Amino acid sequence: MDTMNDKEIRRVLRAAVSKEEQIVVFLSHTGKRIKGVADLSNDPERIKTTTEEGPVWVPISEG
Repeated sequence: MDTMNDKEIRRVLRAAVSKEEQIVVFLSHTGKRIKGVADLSNDPERIKTTTEEGPVWVPISEG
């Protein structure tokens, strides 16, 4: 399975935010998915997505 590096993730997120696209974030440690609209985050280390339940911030790297 191919994975994107942090730079590629940020590029794709910027494009998704500008188009107000829906994204799906896969959490590798739990296998869960978070689906929502891509949003700007003030934290460069986390993805922000607005779900039906509200905003969610997810770390880009597991460190």
